[in-house]
Amino acid sequence: MARETCRKTVLPNHMRILTERLGNVRSVSLGVWFLAGSRDESSDERGISHLIEHMVFKGTKTRTARQLAVDMQTLGGNFNAYTLKELTCYSARVLDTDLDSAVHIVADMLHNSTFNDADLRTEKRIIAEEIKGYLDSPDEVAFDLMAKAALGSHPLSNSILGTSNSLAGLGRKEIRRTLRKQYTSGRTLVAAAGGVRHDQLVSLVKKAFDFPRSNKYLPKPVRVDSSSRVRSKRKMGISQVHLCVGCKCEPYAGSKRYVLKVFNTLFGDGMGSRLFQKLREEMGLAYSVFTFVLPYRDVGLFGGYLAVHPKNASRAMDAFYGESEKMLKEGVTRKELENAKSESKSALVISLENTSNRMSRLANIEIYLGRHVSVDHALNQFDSVRESDVMEMASKLLQPSKMSLGVVGPISRSEMKSLVR
Repeated sequence: MARETCRKTVLPNHMRILTERLGNVRSVSLGVWFLAGSRDESSDERGISHLIEHMVFKGTKTRTARQLAVDMQTLGGNFNAYTLKELTCYSARVLDTDLDSAVHIVADMLHNSTFNDADLRTEKRIIAEEIKGYLDSPDEVAFDLMAKAALGSHPLSNSILGTSNSLAGLGRKEIRRTLRKQYTSGRTLVAAAGGVRHDQLVSLVKKAFDFPRSNKYLPKPVRVDSSSRVRSKRKMGISQVHLCVGCKCEPYAGSKRYVLKVFNTLFGDGMGSRLFQKLREEMGLAYSVFTFVLPYRDVGLFGGYLAVHPKNASRAMDAFYGESEKMLKEGVTRKELENAKSESKSALVISLENTSNRMSRLANIEIYLGRHVSVDHALNQFDSVRESDVMEMASKLLQPSKMSLGVVGPISRSEMKSLVR
């Protein structure tokens, strides 16, 4: 790997600034990150983080929404924003010569948005349509049902979008209150990767941003309590049953996170994985079948997803559990392990040819680990994973009695419950 040039500055107000300079790259990917997301919302605030993300694009004291769009487009780059369970990010990718302009546009949005009542009503209608689109997406609903079953009352099980009812109660007063509480210096991190000069970005950030001062944000862990084994939604008018099975796993900073990645790759993430080969290539039961890992601060989720004809739901879940039992009984081959390690390393390296991915990695590692992790170190960690490590992880995760299931489709509740082992 090429030598990484990463730098970090912590301002007196506890705002963090991180950069990774890449030679021969003319673009810069910039991200302004806030340690705030849907997990930080109370029951009557559900969806407010996502609503704020929408509203900052609707105009400021000096720019209309149209002028914001024109100013962004004039730079020829890309501006975006997204809300996650634990984080919110406002990002831009521009030429290195336009970094100054990009920083000031984002700062204007974050500090000077007007949150006009008419715009607020419009965005709430738009998000209401977004919620309808989500409810019409059985794969997404199945995942959320599984997460709710696995995580119980933990705030990570809350929907990022909120609900139509919660949105109705959100106004300018609630937005301002949330901004004062969550968009503070100790919760803010600015990251950039590409043709960026660290000292220049530090200078720009000092001048452009003035968030309420706070200490470094250290969220309190929340106990996870599973509420049920299965959550289901009978949905007619669709031709498949969507199944999402999962359980709690390592958090982002867990000591076995590299083992978890290799295990996931081997068991179900990719065309060469055991699940894909069994359920799709051999049995022909599903087009979409894969496993995933979603790590958070307190806990992670490991799970599998498949969509099948209703008459094949029981057979497909039997195959899932069967592959789990087979792996626990027979172990993994050295060839399988080496292939999974190679794929994990290649995926990391290839993803980092994109400056936006580099910026996101830089920010996430700082947020969750509090230190920089070089790519070479990560590759070495993958190389160090042993067969015994993978089997120990498998024995923790591939236990049917610990798994929760989310089901969406045209089958009865009794049939849905029968899918749990």
